[in-house]
Formats: sequence, C-alpha cells, structure tokens
Amino acid sequence: MSKATVEKAELGFEYWATRPYLKKETQERLKMAEILLVPKERFRENDMRVFPFGSDVLFARLQKELGGRFKVDVAIEDGDYKQLSLHSVLIDLGTFVVTSIAVPVLVSVLSNYLKAVQA
Repeated sequence: MSKATVEKAELGFEYWATRPYLKKETQERLKMAEILLVPKERFRENDMRVFPFGSDVLFARLQKELGGRFKVDVAIEDGDYKQLSLHSVLIDLGTFVVTSIAVPVLVSVLSNYLKAVQA
C-alpha cells in the first residue's frame, strides 16, 4: 500500500533560498527553482542536513523527466550533500517545495517512481 502526503508548506522557496549554509550563487540559483528537494534540518537535534537514502537517484529522475519543463534543484551545496539510511519498510521520498503549477506533474512522476520501486 502506498501513501503520499501533500500539504501547504510553511517554509517556502524564500526560506530555502536564503539558508546561511548556502553560497550566494546557490541561493540565486534556488530562487529560480520550481521544484526543490529540501533537506531535513537539525536531524535528531544535531546541526546536520540530510536527505533520505535514494534522493540522488530520485533527483536525477526528476531532472530527466521534468528538467525540460520545470527547473528542478536541491537546496544544498554539492559538498554538503548527505543521505541518511534508516532501515525501514517505509519509502521516504523526501520533502519538496513546489510551485502550484508543477504539483500535478510532480505527483504523477513520483507515483510512477513508486510503482517502479515497489515492482
């Protein structure tokens, strides 16, 4: 059984594009994004930013399938990217900040991705 949650974000593009751990060039690039994969900040009360295991593969797929129509990006510097693998039957796709026009397309791509992962 699959379940996805879509909710209005409290922290939007402006928040993620102004994080102090991002370089100015990265901040400017993120302001142009329409789909943004964002890290979990302060994981277990530590000053660390992490992405779910497999986020790199999912991000590559999103860029391939949506990159021609939408600007897809990740809110982290390349050198600071860390994945966290918690052993569970849960598939964590991560957290996305998305413009309203991109939501239906992203949901469709994520649905297809989940079908492929579960097959």
